[in-house]
Amino acid sequence: MDQDAKNMIFKELTDICRPYINSKLVIKTDEESRFELEGTTEYSVTSERTGKTTKKQNAYFLGIIIQSKYVGLYLMCSYMKPELFENEVPLLWKHLKGKSCFHIKSLDSDLKAEIKKAIDISKKMYIEESLI
Repeated sequence: MDQDAKNMIFKELTDICRPYINSKLVIKTDEESRFELEGTTEYSVTSERTGKTTKKQNAYFLGIIIQSKYVGLYLMCSYMKPELFENEVPLLWKHLKGKSCFHIKSLDSDLKAEIKKAIDISKKMYIEESLI
């Protein structure tokens, strides 16, 4: 995959993500080969091991990073609640490598629609969990 193709995919993915930016979901990084969104809401995490609750800030929402052989789309919600995605975005789900990274090597209208749907699912879950 050549650099021009990766740059084009990166731009299309960031264009899909930009409409989600608001006061609760902001840009963490906006660079030539890296784009990240995070929440602005303080939230609490309780350790299953100790039961201790810790307050956290700025939950990581998503990242887009140009890698050597693909453009990585990192959706943290797909790791936290994979059951929300598997049947809803089957075309995108085939690109999942690891726990939260989708390897995007080409992008057509069907895959773009599923990426938007996955971001919508993620946003809804983050709101329900008070992460944004």
